[in-house]
Amino acid sequence: MNHTDEEFLSLLNLALANELSADQEIRLQELLLQDPDRVTLYEYLLSEEETEQDRLELEVLYEKSRPNDIPDSVTSNPTKPTAQIFPWKKFFQAAAAVLLIFSLFYLYKTKETPAVEGDWMELTTQKGERKYFKLVDGTEVWLNSDSKLMLKQGYGKEHRNLQLLGEGYFSVAKNTALPMRVKVGEVDVNVVGTIFNLQAYPDQGQVVTSLIEGKVKLTLNESKGSKDFVMKPGDRIEIARKEVNGKVSLALADTTAIQHTVAFRNVEKKDNKALDALWTENKLVFKADRLVEVVKRLERWYDVTIIVENDQLKEQAFTGVFEEPTCQQVLSILQKTNKNLNYTMKGETIIIK
Repeated sequence: MNHTDEEFLSLLNLALANELSADQEIRLQELLLQDPDRVTLYEYLLSEEETEQDRLELEVLYEKSRPNDIPDSVTSNPTKPTAQIFPWKKFFQAAAAVLLIFSLFYLYKTKETPAVEGDWMELTTQKGERKYFKLVDGTEVWLNSDSKLMLKQGYGKEHRNLQLLGEGYFSVAKNTALPMRVKVGEVDVNVVGTIFNLQAYPDQGQVVTSLIEGKVKLTLNESKGSKDFVMKPGDRIEIARKEVNGKVSLALADTTAIQHTVAFRNVEKKDNKALDALWTENKLVFKADRLVEVVKRLERWYDVTIIVENDQLKEQAFTGVFEEPTCQQVLSILQKTNKNLNYTMKGETIIIK
């Protein structure tokens, strides 16, 4: 879901509660004009009557929402929806939670189903998207932008093995008989039941694990052996990967010429919430991040292309928590903290000079 869709759903939620201001009503109408699917959903949810056809369509739609509740096997056969009478429209109208309506709307637009590659099921997000999934074992996962979570066949019954590229926030259902293992390059994250954030973008060159609750054991697998690190709540471990030729990446499989460094830190908090997990609340956080890192995250978050032409700015650090709907708004705020940062638009590309 992109930021425009998030804005539309927020305004739609206010419209359902009759709490729209005059300016918000104008903005809602602008967003409705941009997409006929929004009009369809808006008119349906605000209409007074529910026809039999409406009820059946919502019933089918509700069943199709199950791709976010991941099936227990990549080879399982879909079951025929059970016929039932339920006041669907009142149910969704009464659902003030944006997330519920978001799921409905998102699937309504995309008809998304998980991709299957061999024995692996792939859950993905594109740039500008963040998604929530509930796995068959009850584990809840939030996937940040441009990420991929892979589940092997038999997940939840025979094992709980996952692989991650990108960033995910995990609230793991407790199961002592089947510990969960999330593999990220040469690092294995082993848990039984806990809450943690795991960041491992291939171009980032490091795996960052932030433990919120419970207990986690990290295992770093190197060519010369393995090392274990046991984490307690509030711990943050950064494992950086660097090849002997100086290249930084998590993407290559050759482990013979890799050097790792391990840094132990504390999870930073704001208002008693872990900064590393604020992205699950649609908040973009920079913590003294270099501009080159800020740009990578802005590109993923807003699905934009940014070119930095001013080399002197690349190593300068920026800090802040942002909820702005556009990348340009974030850059305008950063501009106020660093007068040397200027940007222009060239077509759809942002140029920082």
